[in-house]
Amino acid sequence: MADLTYMQYVRTQQNRNNRVDEIMASGLGDKKTHELDYAQNKFLDTHMRNIIRLGGMLDQNHKHWDQWYKEYK
Repeated sequence: MADLTYMQYVRTQQNRNNRVDEIMASGLGDKKTHELDYAQNKFLDTHMRNIIRLGGMLDQNHKHWDQWYKEYK
C-alpha cells in the first residue's frame, strides 16, 4: 500500500469517521444480524468493509497521526 500524503490521511480519517457516524445514526449497529432485512444488511456490510479498509490505510500511514491529532482533536 502506498504512503499517503498528510492531506490524503486527513480525508481518509474523515471518510472513516463519516462511515462510523452513518452506522451509529442509522441505529442498525445495535441490532442482531438476523433482525435485519436484505437492504439493511447490505448497508452494514458495505460500510463495515469500507471502515476496515480505511482503518488499514490509516494503520499503514501512522506517521501522520501526531499532526492529525494536534490539529483535529
